[in-house]
Amino acid sequence: MVAAATATARSITRVAARAFSHPSKPGGGNPVTVFLCPSVSHLPSSVQSDLARTCEWESVVASLPSKSAKEQGQIPSFRFYLPNGDEVSFCAHAAIGAAAVVAAEDAGPSSTLSFATADGNQQDIVIRNGEAELLMEAKLDEDIPDDFLALGDIRSALGLRMEDVSLGGEVGYPSYINSSVARPKTLFPIVDMNRLHAARNPPDAGKFRDLCDKIKSTGIYLYSACDEIGN
Repeated sequence: MVAAATATARSITRVAARAFSHPSKPGGGNPVTVFLCPSVSHLPSSVQSDLARTCEWESVVASLPSKSAKEQGQIPSFRFYLPNGDEVSFCAHAAIGAAAVVAAEDAGPSSTLSFATADGNQQDIVIRNGEAELLMEAKLDEDIPDDFLALGDIRSALGLRMEDVSLGGEVGYPSYINSSVARPKTLFPIVDMNRLHAARNPPDAGKFRDLCDKIKSTGIYLYSACDEIGN
């Protein structure tokens, strides 16, 4: 499920969305900012980077083809950015959020939306009543980081205590694991939703990036396992 809020400036529409969210849990999920543009060919990469730097999290510049271009088979193109303005080849949760936003604007509540990435690859996302499912083939790589001092410093920077992180037995997963289909992220299982929502943004972004580098990660995913929505 994706929740969104929209603002328009000139020909670019800015949409604040959340992937992996649910209507019963407002504010949950992974945030992504989507910039809807009628044609990305007229928006220089430097401007796209400037737009990305106005965001606190990942963003997507989505170029939407005109009606006539769409009738000729042209599909939207997505370009993915980090909040520092750097472009990355792909970001799964950002793609899901952007696809749901584009579908809500144009494709309809139930459809398959195809989009092209900057490297020319095509990805498909199935939209069903506001829920988006990414269809992609990718190899999953996983390893367990072994720099426990860095892991402790990362945990502290997020405002979490050692006892906030599950030891693994409760959810059946390691306490810390680097997992990736593109860029490695480190998964932290949190003991319950209350402690999950107690986490904060790191006070020093540069230091936090250095800590992530020490464990060969591009960022941290916090999650709390549940067996049903609302639990």
